[in-house]
Formats: sequence, structure tokens, C-alpha cells
Amino acid sequence: MSKINIALFDFCGTVVSKQTGDDFICKLLKHEKKFLRWLIAEILRKTITQRIIAKITLDQNRSKYLILRLAAGAEKQSIDAFSVVYAEDLKRSYIIPQINEALNKHIREKDYVCIVSAGYECYISSFFSGRVTVLANKLKYKNDIFTGKIIGDDCYGEKKVEIVDKHIGNIKYRSNLTCYSDSPSDIPLLNYSNQRVVVSRNKSQLWAETINATQVIY
Repeated sequence: MSKINIALFDFCGTVVSKQTGDDFICKLLKHEKKFLRWLIAEILRKTITQRIIAKITLDQNRSKYLILRLAAGAEKQSIDAFSVVYAEDLKRSYIIPQINEALNKHIREKDYVCIVSAGYECYISSFFSGRVTVLANKLKYKNDIFTGKIIGDDCYGEKKVEIVDKHIGNIKYRSNLTCYSDSPSDIPLLNYSNQRVVVSRNKSQLWAETINATQVIY
């Protein structure tokens, strides 16, 4: 039986050159004219604020959940419409050409391409328009109103491996897996794969050498 080629791509910092999760929520709040909430979210997303919150709560992603809660009450229809606008902006200004070329090559060769991201499924799915499978955080709604939470656990770190493993099942054992990521938080997913590609901005990353990864520098 022939091998199945599976390509796993992180999204933020890999397919696009920015971190999108908090950015999406902040821009959504501004779009919805929730200016006080937007201001609070902008403060929460600052690196120094995130470090302080992480130190106090012992949870490096706590600020992410706090920012999410600020968008509670938004209508699903409005979020879906803004997701399209946000995705188009990412396509215009933030695509990393080398990785986009590699991703499109996998698609042309009919490999199974999967985006595995801690960002949000709503705009990532819009970004790809059905060309790939998207495994990302899904916003939780009640009666089409956003609750300020995601469904299940954050698709981050070790959890990415669990989600991918559950999704592809036994196919893994007759597959060639290639994983693309920019972040050391994805080392578990990179090590899960046969081939590892680390995406780096301007210069190589030392941690990538410890896992025998090929590096793409943009």
C-alpha cells in the first residue's frame, strides 16, 4: 500500500507573518465599536502584560482567555462577516511567500494538507476557502451569541498532537508527515512528524537544530 503524504502547517508566524488570535479579537471589538473593551484588549495583548498575568496565574495563555471574554455578546453573523474581512487583509499583507509556495505545492500534489492552529477557525477557514482541513479553536456560541469561550481545550502545544492524532487516526502509520512551524511550542507536533520544517524570520533559530529540522528563513 502506497504512503499517504500529510502536511501539517501551523498558521501564525508560519503561513502568515503575524500572531492572529488576539489581533482578530481586538480588531473585531474595534469593528463592533466596543471601544472600552478594545482598549482593555489592546493592553492585555501587550507582551509585558501577558508576562505579568502568566507569572501571577501560572498560565501563559491566561491573557488570551481574558481577551476572548471581552468579545462575549457578539453575534455569530457579525463575527462570520468580519472573519472574511480579516482573512482578506491577511492575504493582502501577511502571507509568507516561501511557505505559501510549499503549501500550494502540497495541494497540487494532492497531499492531505491540514492547518493546526491555536488561532480561531472562523477566519482561518475563510482564509483557505475549503482548500485544506482546518484544526483550530472554535468559538463557542449560545443561540448564535458568542459566549466569550472556545469549544474544548486550546489547540496549543501538546494538545495539537492529541487533536491531529485523533483526526488522522491509524492513517499516521502509513503516512509521510511533514510539519511546518515557527514556534518551539510546536516541538511536540514537529517531533510527531517524519519531516520537520521550522520557519524563521531573518535568522535561524537554535532550538530548531536540536530537533534536526530544516529551516526556511524569510
